Amino acid sequence: MRRRLLTGAAVVLLGPGVALAQQPSSERLPPEALYIEAEDVTRDGDTGEVAARGENERVLARFEGRNLRGREVTYNLNTGVATASGDVELIDVDGTVVTADRLELNENLQTGVAVNLAVRGVDGSHLMAATAVRRSQAVNELNYALFTPCPICDDDGRRKEPTWSIQARKVVQDESLRAILYENALFRVGGVPVLWLPFFAHPDPTVERASGFLVPGIEYDEARGFRTNSPI
Repeated sequence: MRRRLLTGAAVVLLGPGVALAQQPSSERLPPEALYIEAEDVTRDGDTGEVAARGENERVLARFEGRNLRGREVTYNLNTGVATASGDVELIDVDGTVVTADRLELNENLQTGVAVNLAVRGVDGSHLMAATAVRRSQAVNELNYALFTPCPICDDDGRRKEPTWSIQARKVVQDESLRAILYENALFRVGGVPVLWLPFFAHPDPTVERASGFLVPGIEYDEARGFRTNSPI
């Protein structure tokens, strides 16, 4: 897919005393258009690569309803590959927030490579991994990963131990099998290890019904302590 820069205010160079006159929203961007806002932007006409950098403010890139921020963002108009490094944040169309030290998106705007990845889903779940690699069109691999559907911060924004979590050396999401596979999975409740399994698997979120063991819900509060509930 070839993406094009918006004419006029597509690339905005923000310098001392320069104000942004009009900032188009994602909804007003034409299809396949790319909007970049940065202190410094260069474009290589031979390779089609656009490089944006920001020292005081992070670079902002918008495309197809996504907002990507980072200290340095590059985008190749010919290949569709985007990379970002330094305080990277990607807000996806569905509201999922991805942060990383370095993030590479392939031509389908899906994560290709990520370092120190953290994902906050719209359902409140959290997924963190040292590295993430898209091995193929159907397989995502995360190394030294941790997943929890529980909040990891209290009401004041301070980090806290999630009610329960799964930590694994490797997590593989196979979209063709519609399954998530764990190697060396360690289950923690309130931060305390309670179960280790060399291999563990469950259907991915796109599966509405599947046979097998129903994972109970685990909750904790100071008044009642630990309690479980079995899904129906």
